[in-house]
Amino acid sequence: MAGSTTIGSSNQIVGNLSVTTLTVGSSSTITGNVQATGAVTNHGSVIGYISAKGCMSNNGSISGDANSPCLQNNGTIGGTQCSINDNVGPCGPVLTCFNDDFNSASAFPQNWTLSTSSGSFVPTIASGRVRLTEAAQDQATRITMNRRFPAANNRVEIEFDYYSYAGNSADGIAVVFSDATVTPQSGGFGGSLGYAQRTDHGKPGFAGGWLGIGMDEYGNFARAVEGRVGGYTGSLQPDRLVIRGSASSQYRYITRSGTLSPGLDKTGTSAGPGHRYKIIIDSTSVGQSLVSVLRNTGSGFVEIISPLDILSFGFQQNVPEKLLLSFTGSTGDVYNRHELDNLQVCAALSEPIVLAPDHYRIEKPPKGYFCGDASIKVKACDDAACNTLYSNPAGLTLTTNKGSWDNSNLNINGEITAKLRVDQSLADGSGVALVTMGGINPSPSAPVYCYSNGLQTDCKLSFEAMALAFSQGSKNRPFTAISSKNAQTAFTQDIYVGLAAPESCEADLSGQSLLLSMDCADPAVCHALQFRFNGNAVSEGNYINTQLTFDSQGFARIPANSLRYDDAGTINLLAKNSDQDAEGVSNNFVVKPTDLLLSVAMDNPHVAGKDFNIRVEAVGAAGQITPNYNVSDGINTNSSDLQVTLEKLLPASIGSQGRLSLGSIQSQNPGSASFQAISSEDSLSFSQGVGQAIVNYSEVGQIRLTVRDRDYQGAGSIVSNSQTLTNFIPAYFSLPVAGDVQPGCGEFTYMGQEFAISGQVEARNLQGVRTANYFGSLASGLLYARLSNGSTEVNRLQNTGPFALNWNNGLANFSQSLVFSRATAADGPFANMLVGVLVQDDDGVQMQIPSTGFVSAVALENRAEFEFRYGRARLINAYGPETENLPVPLEIQYYNNGVWQLNQQDSCTRYQASKLVAGTMTTRVNGITSGDETVDKGKPVMPQMSFVLDAPGVVPGTNPTSLEWQVDDWLKFNWTGAGPSNPTAIATFGTYRGNDRLIFQREVF
Repeated sequence: MAGSTTIGSSNQIVGNLSVTTLTVGSSSTITGNVQATGAVTNHGSVIGYISAKGCMSNNGSISGDANSPCLQNNGTIGGTQCSINDNVGPCGPVLTCFNDDFNSASAFPQNWTLSTSSGSFVPTIASGRVRLTEAAQDQATRITMNRRFPAANNRVEIEFDYYSYAGNSADGIAVVFSDATVTPQSGGFGGSLGYAQRTDHGKPGFAGGWLGIGMDEYGNFARAVEGRVGGYTGSLQPDRLVIRGSASSQYRYITRSGTLSPGLDKTGTSAGPGHRYKIIIDSTSVGQSLVSVLRNTGSGFVEIISPLDILSFGFQQNVPEKLLLSFTGSTGDVYNRHELDNLQVCAALSEPIVLAPDHYRIEKPPKGYFCGDASIKVKACDDAACNTLYSNPAGLTLTTNKGSWDNSNLNINGEITAKLRVDQSLADGSGVALVTMGGINPSPSAPVYCYSNGLQTDCKLSFEAMALAFSQGSKNRPFTAISSKNAQTAFTQDIYVGLAAPESCEADLSGQSLLLSMDCADPAVCHALQFRFNGNAVSEGNYINTQLTFDSQGFARIPANSLRYDDAGTINLLAKNSDQDAEGVSNNFVVKPTDLLLSVAMDNPHVAGKDFNIRVEAVGAAGQITPNYNVSDGINTNSSDLQVTLEKLLPASIGSQGRLSLGSIQSQNPGSASFQAISSEDSLSFSQGVGQAIVNYSEVGQIRLTVRDRDYQGAGSIVSNSQTLTNFIPAYFSLPVAGDVQPGCGEFTYMGQEFAISGQVEARNLQGVRTANYFGSLASGLLYARLSNGSTEVNRLQNTGPFALNWNNGLANFSQSLVFSRATAADGPFANMLVGVLVQDDDGVQMQIPSTGFVSAVALENRAEFEFRYGRARLINAYGPETENLPVPLEIQYYNNGVWQLNQQDSCTRYQASKLVAGTMTTRVNGITSGDETVDKGKPVMPQMSFVLDAPGVVPGTNPTSLEWQVDDWLKFNWTGAGPSNPTAIATFGTYRGNDRLIFQREVF
């Protein structure tokens, strides 16, 4: 309804109105709220509020607020009169808002409690949203806000973004208000949406539930099936909002919305749809609790359930005083992933929930004694097993039917000890006073239980006569606790045993003998006969008569140096009198080993990265092992007390730090080295006082190792001797990248000609990691060159090393020239030849895996196999007229299995005019006397590019002329039988040589 509206007399309007102006006739009733942008005149009855931006004249009745800038009231207004012209709506209370964007997993458990009633999934933070269910079957979960909301005179507005996806459209969530005095727990799974009951599976509804607003994707929440009460029995009607009532009404159906479009969920695995919902519960009007639901799919909020007075339903009249807000998630045979985000809860009234302990625990001793106070430990426990103490302040008042507490009104911060004293006059005829203790007025409220020896029991404690106590060094009260001792060393102070508290018991004790024993506390079991009194062994729990007597003051003195414990651990002393009607236990005190003996079993030299054994023995002053020693405190989450210093001695102050595999301890330089905690307290696997571990060290050089127990059972540190571990060496050498071979000429090398190799070698540990400290005095690796042993000519490689290497950071670059020697007689060629390198040092470290065809060497693999050839340079006789320049032919040949042939692979041999000895003749190459050229496929490209002798013009005086070509040694040949020499030829001017292609010529007359 919009625009200017007039409602005549005696009309009934149900629903909210948004109008420009409004006139309500007499005897007309509007059940709903009115919002107007102009003036309002009311002669009738409005059950709700009226908000007008214009003037308001009320001559009738308004049950709610009247909000107008100019109000003339001649009738009745049940709510508040206000002028909030910029806020269309009721006057309403001031709302305080609480926001949660669910981005903090650590803050989530502080703001919410959670549980699961079906399935194993527990709500959690995922992708910045709170996930109520996984896309899996048969789940029911809940999260509950840690605030309470008074039900009366309150207004609560809840907004959130809703995501349902990654499944097959079921079932949904519920927004739940429940009785704050009942511990919340979700209800039935599937169509019950974690709120209603599901009797077909024996599942009750939400504990203490008062109202459940269900977002029903599958369409079952409104149906009277599966044990749900009320609703319809027809087919499924998905994508609706459904409201069900309180637990006392068996979660009876109340109403539902129409079908929502777009729906509540989306298909696919991407999160969505992310529509925003707003739920309002307005109880600011007496006798009403209006519930409405709005939704924003991107174009602003639209009302999908109009304000509905929940209290108009008779079964909803029993409203809890305070309510809890919960969200439940649910799936059945079909499912979706359900999530919330960007939650805002605004309320006029709310209060934080003060978290309480799970329970208070009164821990009592097995018995009490009249002559001393009974120490009672009181704990505020955060869990049922009391593994964690309640972290907030708590209070408890102790009670007793006999005796008195030293402090009965306890302020507890986790735990506190109280003392209960009972007089012997309260004993019954058997000499025992049976006391019933307890705790009242717990704050915060939680159950109070009594425990003894870790088991829950009744709260009764028997008091008997006389309790004994121990005091070190003095019998003056207050008694002095027995201090820590060293194993296998006599206790150096007197120990007194007397009454725990001054009473009338001294006379009873006087003259009686002291019986003495001991008990192991940590570890709980002693090794036999480790405790001694005057040299006599005392076993755990068995008393020995010391022949020491109690004096008239009720004290017996155990002389200094008469007690000794030869093991390690936390122990206490036990005492009785000879009549055995008094007994006592000393404080727990630590007896610790005096030394840790460190030994190492390893090779020398030792390969970096190779395992070796370290052994640590815990010993006392006599050098005997203390079998009860164990560095572990038994709590795996605690940091280990075992520590190590690992000093890198060589290389000193330079190089890289290595790692010891014992908890991955990194070495440090001497002088600045500190103890480092071993990550696992069981790394040395102590047994019978001996710990051993198989470890390795990653680097080369020298280290020093020391072990320490940082604080043995709180009694101080124990430091081992230091072990210097010398001469760690690499495991092997390797080529990190393939090396390179540069043949002397193209893809082959002449025998006797230099060719080059280059590359990089690396020193590595057994794990294949470079040992960066292999340099300087720690590096003696030398390089050797090798030919593959697939040829019988492997020994003809000259200058094979060793070659010095400049090691730096575990790496060394090499570049070296080599020669394959020529035999006396021509041979070859030798094809498919591979060149490799090996590195050896003074410690015998070699290459890791030799290449096929090599002994200890690794092939340089950047070049394919190549060939060694026996070569020679040949100069050919030349003839020509004296008037023309004379080319002198030349060629490069190689020996090919008995035959000399042109070396067509040679395009690298140079010939120079200056290298041809031609007597007085002038030699040119490329027309110049200083010219030089390179052969192509073993010879000049054309004759004119060979050696060329200048034409003399006349026949020279010496004709023919001897020529000698001065060539490199690898191109010389045994032309005359006198050994390798340069090639020679004859050049003749003035003679016609003829045509090489003419076999026979005859002149015909």
